[in-house]
Amino acid sequence: MKFRTTIRIFLPLAGLILVLVAFKSFDDSKVHSCIKNYFKTGEAPQLVWVYFKDKGDGYVQNYLGAQQNLSKKTLKRRGKSHSRIIDKNDFPVHTGYLQLVKEAGLEIRHSSKWFNAVSGWASAEAIEKLSSLHCVKHIDPVGRFKMNKQIFESESEPVKDILPKSANAFADSALYGTSFTQLNLSNIPAAHDSGFYGQGVTIGMFDTGFDNLAHEVFDSMAILATWDFVNNDTSVANDPGQLGNGSHGNKTLSVIGGYKPGQLIGPAYRANFLLAKTENTV
Repeated sequence: MKFRTTIRIFLPLAGLILVLVAFKSFDDSKVHSCIKNYFKTGEAPQLVWVYFKDKGDGYVQNYLGAQQNLSKKTLKRRGKSHSRIIDKNDFPVHTGYLQLVKEAGLEIRHSSKWFNAVSGWASAEAIEKLSSLHCVKHIDPVGRFKMNKQIFESESEPVKDILPKSANAFADSALYGTSFTQLNLSNIPAAHDSGFYGQGVTIGMFDTGFDNLAHEVFDSMAILATWDFVNNDTSVANDPGQLGNGSHGNKTLSVIGGYKPGQLIGPAYRANFLLAKTENTV
């Protein structure tokens, strides 16, 4: 009986000691408290950001590589306002560091040269190994945000009643359709009259899915590239069975670059566009 009582006391204590040892094995200065708190009881791998201390060695090679990866247009634009056209933020994440975090157990999803970090799935064991690496600065959870779907009804005076009237307001309203009111707030019709339609400008759109890009309202724009950061492919459409679907991307794209006279005209309908699906709407 005494032996059984001892066993009953010892086993819970042993389990508690193991949990505390596993928890304390994290480098407290590197691992975010939310991650540590989760792994006190949770076991499933977590999506995290692993930030690095620096860009590693090979400064000259990194500099030359970054210069080659920047377009002439980018270099020209930066030269107008920057004394240093290229800096360490243009250097890629060090390949040696990527290999180290893979070996530590991180399942890499994305790499960011601007953050000097990688995101991916990591277990408690992987977090322990990652936090012990000399090249790792800190480990944070990937942020998650939920949209507030509450709809607010405005009781303010209708915008159309307080807008300044342009000289050609009637003609403009017929050409711009329902988009005239919002564009006239920023005097966009006058900019269009002067020949500015967004040509030569590249605009990046980060949103939910961009579906039905073959619609005529998008014919005047040039879509240079697309990428789905949720599912890691080039399709930004609402593909069956995939995450990140929605209509908000279509709406924002049409507001900025749509063109259908008499119904909708965006301020930059002749701009170039880069489309990225970045929002998980499920």
